[in-house]
Amino acid sequence: MYKHIILFKFSASLSTTDALDLLRQLGELKAKIPEIKKYSYGLNDSDNLNNHGYQYAFVMEFDSKQDRDAYQINPHHQAFINEKLNSIISEAIVFDMVTA
Repeated sequence: MYKHIILFKFSASLSTTDALDLLRQLGELKAKIPEIKKYSYGLNDSDNLNNHGYQYAFVMEFDSKQDRDAYQINPHHQAFINEKLNSIISEAIVFDMVTA
């Protein structure tokens, strides 16, 4: 399994409700991009002091790195990033890994 993990800091003007809705919409790309096998997302548990200000996480699972690569260039993914995410992301960290 190949995991694609993103930690987000969103613009201060974005409410928690709107941020979680946006991440839900990102997950709904699974219906349009068959390489996505599974996804999950959520709000940081606030009692963890090592979060460096990252508020949200999103995890997608793929069968392979090649499937992740296909997702990255998929027009639906690119449109979502350009039309919805780019304008409200303050910072993001992306971490990809093959699970053991």
